[in-house]
Amino acid sequence: MLIVGALSTLGALVNIITAETVAVDAWGNLAGRELDIAVGLEQLWGLWFITSGVAILLLALLTHGISQARTGAVVIGLTFVGQVLAFSTLGSKGYLEESGAPIEQILPFAAIYLIGFIACVKGWNEKTK
Repeated sequence: MLIVGALSTLGALVNIITAETVAVDAWGNLAGRELDIAVGLEQLWGLWFITSGVAILLLALLTHGISQARTGAVVIGLTFVGQVLAFSTLGSKGYLEESGAPIEQILPFAAIYLIGFIACVKGWNEKTK
């Protein structure tokens, strides 16, 4: 959970800092108000993802054993589903239409989330010693 939370927070900070570049890469050549809206959307996405990352970090630090496994599975799972839904929804509006999804950036995050989720699910019914 610590790794998932740290990577989520770090990735979100990078997204906020590079919001204009990310917006142009994702939406194409924009100018004026369109660019402002796209940058704002990227910053908002980053802020939402920071809250998810920090929540995962806090849950990792404040819970233990079966509670950590269960809350971790739920929060990591919901965060992942939220990202998939966001990409799907924005994709239908032209997001990443010109450049395509940056698979080399998405796959490592997806893999870390999947590993974290599986680790938490494995401990779902673990008996306390």
